[in-house]
Amino acid sequence: MPATTGNTLALYAGTPAWTPVQIGTTAISVNSQAPGTIGTNCFLVGTVSGADGGYLQKIRFTFTSTTGTVSVVATNINIFLSTISSGATSSADTYLYATLQVPAQTISAVTTAPIMYEVPISIPVQTSRHVLVAQTVAANTNSAWVAHLIRGDY
Repeated sequence: MPATTGNTLALYAGTPAWTPVQIGTTAISVNSQAPGTIGTNCFLVGTVSGADGGYLQKIRFTFTSTTGTVSVVATNINIFLSTISSGATSSADTYLYATLQVPAQTISAVTTAPIMYEVPISIPVQTSRHVLVAQTVAANTNSAWVAHLIRGDY
């Protein structure tokens, strides 16, 4: 049985897509049921817009900095699936999909590269569903996490 109408190859999307978003340095959300307001303390990574839905493959998290050396604080990064793409979230429209725990580390532009993290999602999703991300502890000044959603539309 196909995962979407008219498509028997659910793992292969017709239109690949990559969308990144930077999680605001000071933006935090400790609520795992409704992360807050989109664009303020949780962020839209991508929207499934294919006529027959889409396939969410994975999210890669990279740490970026505008200085040569920076310490990364330990935090949880929450990934949500939602039926809304703007405004305030609630437990009726936004659902926790996964939590990634990232440890503290010190990064140097000269000698130590940041560790990248990938969270496999690997599910087909219907049209007009949105992926949101939020962090539970603010990043240090001049630094931020960037989420990269790898997906495709049917």
